[in-house]
Amino acid sequence: MNNKSQYKLECCLKGLDRYPIGSLFFLTVTAPRQFSGDLKLHQKMTSLTSNLFGRRQIKYVKVVELHKDGRLHWHFILVLPWDAGEEVRDIDAVCTKAEQTVIEKAHYSGALLELSKDMGTKMKNYGAGRFNMTPVKDLKALRFYLTKSLSGNDSKLPKGVRVWSVSKDLKVVRGDFSFHSKRAQQYRLSMRLVSFSLGCVEREEMKDRYGPRWWYHLIRPEIENVSEMIAYDQKMDMIHYLVEGRRINPAGTTNKMVVELMKKAYPKAEKRGGGA
Repeated sequence: MNNKSQYKLECCLKGLDRYPIGSLFFLTVTAPRQFSGDLKLHQKMTSLTSNLFGRRQIKYVKVVELHKDGRLHWHFILVLPWDAGEEVRDIDAVCTKAEQTVIEKAHYSGALLELSKDMGTKMKNYGAGRFNMTPVKDLKALRFYLTKSLSGNDSKLPKGVRVWSVSKDLKVVRGDFSFHSKRAQQYRLSMRLVSFSLGCVEREEMKDRYGPRWWYHLIRPEIENVSEMIAYDQKMDMIHYLVEGRRINPAGTTNKMVVELMKKAYPKAEKRGGGA
């Protein structure tokens, strides 16, 4: 999970503070052993969340984890459309590791008990495996677990499985954004352009190809030159500058990369032609 993704997740989880604690429940679903790392089961879970939660107006934040034995775990923080605090008996005695049938029989009543039983039926029909749903007691600790403990988990998940998702109503950060100032973004772009002109696409390539002092000897002297080409709209000079990188490393660079870098360097290029 990269920094942007983790920041978006943290914002969604912090947004849960505005809901009554009695409406928040932690749901964990564990895949059966025969479905270890199975993408089809994950797709079924996506269908289940729409079927079960969508119809009941239950909001959720979902985080997927790959267990040590290879099985997928789905962690949800559910936001019920009502405060179910009065429907939980002896909340401090609720065991998060117990079977859901044991939990609901000993602690749940009313609409919450009905939801738990319906969830059990749906889970069985979808072949989702073991699950339990318990009231959230410490939201801050749960936020920490879902963000810090699971960071980097996405590299282990099966292809096509997103590490986290959220129901539409709980989205806080929408679209792309940047942690960097405009000046920092321009500097990073200039550094990419210089690196490409030297036949390198990744930062590590510069180090491997030109040694540990690559930035001081190669990037630093060229930053001003590249910045001037951008500031004075010298597009043809920039094209020749980047094409030199294609000549140096034809196997590791492409013309498409040149086009993409030109679009980033000159994003507001005016279109010619037209007229009344």
